[in-house]
Amino acid sequence: MTRSLAAAYRRGRLVRLAVIGSHFQPTFRTTIRNDASRQAVRIGDHVGVLDGELICYPKGHIAIGDHSWISLRAQIISAVSVSIGSHCILARDVYISDTNEHPLDSAARRRQTVAFLERGSQPDRTEAAASPVSIGSDVWIGERAIILKGVTIGDGAVVAAGAVVTKAVPAGAIVAGNPARIVKQLDGAKEGRT
Repeated sequence: MTRSLAAAYRRGRLVRLAVIGSHFQPTFRTTIRNDASRQAVRIGDHVGVLDGELICYPKGHIAIGDHSWISLRAQIISAVSVSIGSHCILARDVYISDTNEHPLDSAARRRQTVAFLERGSQPDRTEAAASPVSIGSDVWIGERAIILKGVTIGDGAVVAAGAVVTKAVPAGAIVAGNPARIVKQLDGAKEGRT
């Protein structure tokens, strides 16, 4: 099977799992796991997802705006809501999650783990803390950055490689470090924006 035929086949399979805009560009390893309705995952026009993984739990929602690029091995996980604006770039190995995925209570974690390992029962994601993640437009998230639950990132912001973002990032800010802190505020120029 040629690459273009294989990509078309793959796109056809993904379309059953999400509302996908025109000119979607997945690769062979792009995966969507959607435990909610097809409407819960929305991907805009001209979006590329290079070997990325979208995981939407039963009450989750994922929205990706037009002309956004998601690079190798990026993961987006939602139990509540993850929204990514237009013209965004997510570099390799970026991790975005609106949930802790597992409860803090050790007895609940043990019960869920045993149920999964012995009976294949999926964990109840509603027992874990969760809060929406909102990423504005024209945001660049660097390689291996981590965006945790409850974070809002403003338009035009830049998240440095390896940053761990636990709090809101204002528009036009550059953040770096663990935990991420503002290292520079861009001058507000909107060069190249369409």
